[in-house]
Amino acid sequence: MKNIFVVGSGIMGSGIAQICAQAGYIVFIMDVNDQMLQKSIKTMEWSLNKMEEKKILKENAHKILERIKPVSTLDKAQEASIVIEAIFEDLNTKHILFKKLEKICSPDTIFGTNTSSIPIIEIAAAIKTPQRFV
Repeated sequence: MKNIFVVGSGIMGSGIAQICAQAGYIVFIMDVNDQMLQKSIKTMEWSLNKMEEKKILKENAHKILERIKPVSTLDKAQEASIVIEAIFEDLNTKHILFKKLEKICSPDTIFGTNTSSIPIIEIAAAIKTPQRFV
């Protein structure tokens, strides 16, 4: 596993992207709202710098940030081993997203969701291969 693709740059998406980058993965973080995406990058930079000041990072914040790649389309999802969705809680919107991702991604790509209220089985029902859904 080399690349992770995170859809959604809100609080959860940003946190997921940051933790994955801290673990050494290249992370593409995607949002259709460029302002949200830029805010996300600034928030992760602030967080990582604070962690570096407290000496709780294994490497410097700049190196971690270099692994986070903001994007505005789903294209880079084709390079991901895992795609994690962290968009707003609307089943139809999630279905549309995963149908698009299923066409873009390798059959081996694992799909994940960060839902807090929708049963995962209902989200996975949108794709032809729900066994790859977590």
